[in-house]
Amino acid sequence: NRSFKINSVTLKTLDGSPSTSIAISKGGYFEIEFEVVQDNSQANFSLILYDSEGNCLFGSLSNTEDNNYGKPMERGTYISTCLLPGDILNAGMFSISVVGFGAHWSDQFRIDNIISFTAHDDGILRGDYYGGYSGPFRPRLKWSTRSARSAHHE
Repeated sequence: NRSFKINSVTLKTLDGSPSTSIAISKGGYFEIEFEVVQDNSQANFSLILYDSEGNCLFGSLSNTEDNNYGKPMERGTYISTCLLPGDILNAGMFSISVVGFGAHWSDQFRIDNIISFTAHDDGILRGDYYGGYSGPFRPRLKWSTRSARSAHHE
């Protein structure tokens, strides 16, 4: 748009290495490097995650970022990151699209399927189960078991 341009979008592992694959138990993060080309501009983003069939799984807005969201920025190069936590995705292929926008959702642009990546099963969430898992998500949910007898005596 008139205010800023995207230089690159990169998937990185948690140790900061660029990658085309992440371990499902660890996750990773997306790094958007951009250049503000007009002083006092705002640069904001939305990241949209899709499964291999093109189904939209979720979107995330940069409006939770405290350092620069909604604030005028001077010319220069900046990096925004969006964490994709571990214990959310199932193994499979995914892609993201990025929407950029200025102040008050002005001057929007969208780049579809800017990155495709694999979430691979590193075995940590699998435990002793060796079958397949359905769906694009495999969150680590908390389970507990107790005696029904002790539950009645609490």
